[in-house]
Amino acid sequence: MTYRNEELFDTVGTETFDIPGGAETILAELHGSAGDGDGHGGFVRAFIDTGSESELEIRVGGRDGTNGGGAHGGGGASDIRISPFGLEDRVLVAGGGGGDPSRGANGGGDGGHPAGIDGGDNDAGGGGGGTQTEGGSGGSGSGSSNPRGDAGEFGIGGDGGDGFEAVGGGGGGGYYGGGGGGGSDVNLGSAGGGGGGSSYADAGLVSDESFDTGVNSDDGYVVLIYVSELVGVSDIQLSDSGIGSLSFAFSPAENADEVRVYRSESEEIDIETAQLIDTIAVGDSEYTDANLLQGEQYSYLFETYRHDDDFGEEVAVSDPITAISGLAGVENLQATSINEGE
Repeated sequence: MTYRNEELFDTVGTETFDIPGGAETILAELHGSAGDGDGHGGFVRAFIDTGSESELEIRVGGRDGTNGGGAHGGGGASDIRISPFGLEDRVLVAGGGGGDPSRGANGGGDGGHPAGIDGGDNDAGGGGGGTQTEGGSGGSGSGSSNPRGDAGEFGIGGDGGDGFEAVGGGGGGGYYGGGGGGGSDVNLGSAGGGGGGSSYADAGLVSDESFDTGVNSDDGYVVLIYVSELVGVSDIQLSDSGIGSLSFAFSPAENADEVRVYRSESEEIDIETAQLIDTIAVGDSEYTDANLLQGEQYSYLFETYRHDDDFGEEVAVSDPITAISGLAGVENLQATSINEGE
């Protein structure tokens, strides 16, 4: 189906996506970045209502901390924003994974929804996972200087605590970032893992959202899926008529599966009660209905149809066109305009 389009954004950083004409809804799939070890990035999938927006901003999180990952290994979130593209303008967020400590068996927590997973405790405490309302708490430090990790904030993971012997893992970026793991001053002591960032969906601008926790072990990425504008059969004209037949020429349909031809043996026609007489290819620009009764009146509708498993069914139905078949032509040709209604 050539009308279904997919665009992949897998370069860490920021890109702009110009919304194509007719793409009133876009299906987005976002993967947050992993941290630098055990903490994996979260996932969110939802339909975005583009409304009056002309562009989206795509931010892809990285294992280097791009897009909110805390210092010392926190993974960045991946998100989609509308104008003016600030943190408050995010409509979808996939949380990043927390970073591992420089020493310690228990690592960073996963990014997820409704909250990221807490980082692992070792001698020092792990950072808390970010939630829908606040950043994760910083992990407690171990040793005389109590090198706590920083708490996560709105959109930003906390930095890992900088101990003399071991450094805590950074919190993952997210709607709210995970807290940084605590550091350790203790000889051969171990630090805490960073908490994962939270994923998010703006219920006022998206629909059918679904989430998963800790599914991505690499840099983040985003996929946008949309369908091109449906174009129905248009500019219908009588092209020829022989004995007992009617022939039509028209501008062909685009971005569809098929065109269905309906006929009624009267001046009135309704697609619910009319007879489906034929199905023609989307690129066809001519159609002939043969074996008609001479001198009888017939009405026609052309229905352009498509179905996509994600976006559902869509149709464009022409205005009715009516003619009387004859020996050398037709009479009473009517209604050559098109109405692309759903």
